[in-house]
Amino acid sequence: MRLTQITIENFKGIRDRVEIPLRPVTLLFGANSAGKSTMLQALLYLRELLERQNADADVLSAGGTAIHLGGFRQLVHQHDLGRVIRVGVTLELDDDGLPEYELPYVPAGSEANRAVAFSFRLQTVSLEIEVAWHAQAGAPRIRCYTVRGDGAFMAKIELGAHGRPILSLAQYHPAFDELIAEENRYSGHHEWAGPLGFMDSAILILDHPAVIPQWHHPLRGELKEGAVNILDDLRMLLDFLRPVVAGSGELVLEQLRKIRYVGPVREFPDRGVSAQRTLADDRWASGLAAWDWLGKDIDDETHRETLARFDACLSGHDRLNLGYSVSVKAVRLLPEESELALLLALLPRASEPEDLVERIKALVEPELLSCPLVRRVIVTDLRNGAEVSPQDVGNGVTQVIPVVAGMFAPGGSILAVEQPELHLHPAIQCRLADVFIRALHEQENRLFILETHSEHLMLRLMRRVRETTEDTLAEPDLALRTDQVVVLYAEAGADGLRLTALPLTEDGDFSRNWPGGFFEDRAAEIF
Repeated sequence: MRLTQITIENFKGIRDRVEIPLRPVTLLFGANSAGKSTMLQALLYLRELLERQNADADVLSAGGTAIHLGGFRQLVHQHDLGRVIRVGVTLELDDDGLPEYELPYVPAGSEANRAVAFSFRLQTVSLEIEVAWHAQAGAPRIRCYTVRGDGAFMAKIELGAHGRPILSLAQYHPAFDELIAEENRYSGHHEWAGPLGFMDSAILILDHPAVIPQWHHPLRGELKEGAVNILDDLRMLLDFLRPVVAGSGELVLEQLRKIRYVGPVREFPDRGVSAQRTLADDRWASGLAAWDWLGKDIDDETHRETLARFDACLSGHDRLNLGYSVSVKAVRLLPEESELALLLALLPRASEPEDLVERIKALVEPELLSCPLVRRVIVTDLRNGAEVSPQDVGNGVTQVIPVVAGMFAPGGSILAVEQPELHLHPAIQCRLADVFIRALHEQENRLFILETHSEHLMLRLMRRVRETTEDTLAEPDLALRTDQVVVLYAEAGADGLRLTALPLTEDGDFSRNWPGGFFEDRAAEIF
């Protein structure tokens, strides 16, 4: 499964509704303060809505200290409380389709206790959430949760006038034919078939208190007065609808939780400080989670293997070729005033060292082994073999390490990075583009969202597209198709932020004229 589009309206600088394509490599270009990070923030805000129902978010679970939204008043376009924020995504389904849920009210193992996803034969699901200001409450509220299948409306949950959520269905959707056909097979009914013109009257008042479904719980509620139940059992109707109504949201949230956001300025631990042992998603924003991950349990064989591949990516001549290697060392911190430390200091100049050695051996277990064990990341200069701390190497190295670590550390198939090229030499910026391409070949459904000013990174991607078309690539894992990359150009205008998609042609060029900026400036300087 992968996210293929994000929809935004009335969010920060974006006023009118925009549908923004997402490709495995999505580049965000534009002038400073043009609003390039708006799309990233909208994705993280959507996660906040689905995960915590936090419509007034200021900080985000994946944003750390790098993102501060300031709440609804700051988020809504032009701070106009009369506007409604809409943000949503489209998810391309895999062969498994929507989630399957067993019927909880029949004996386990019986034929009736079957999965109720019914395939629905959907290629994509789209989920959109509306957030509006509630004057009486003096706070924003999630007003509507809408699900579309293959681009057509299927169902929505709205906040009713009485404060309870109301579920209503499309008048017709082809996927509902599957639902009815499945019910006919198991119940023996044959009168329901073809277009369901009465589905719009199947309106239910749900029991749960909010518009967002309660994840991993069945839908429960009652029919609105005058509504029609298309099945004999109301509970069964709700179970039939659960894969579409709740399952779509669960799948979208699962994808949004895979976003690993790395901010524009990456930090590293202070000299002599051990990496944090507990891995936390919000520390990726500052870059510190990269060092935490590097310094995790080195006794873990899988981690050692991943760390070796990570190091090869940094130091290999056919990869970034930074000239540095990264390793992890476990050390014990022995206090200087301890008896063992004092004896070790005396050992080099002792006249009878044998006696000291025996005394030292006696202290190893009670004193040395009780000292704190810490893991430190060591950077080795491959030119002279010198081992140094991260503080002793160039900024380009320490800034790119969290970016590359974000690719290799498990669990973050969606990597969103601001300024991945920060402080890097132009040649390394080009090689970094190749690193992103290779990662697409190593793992399915990767998504890289890169806010960048790097012309070099873009030109390397364009070159790989051209070489793929011409079949002139030196290595097959550098192949890049036109449908795997898109460039989004951000411009601030009087009517709000505009995001223009610039797909690439098969010869590695833009399919439309560049809106202005980078390439024209370069040409003006040269000619």
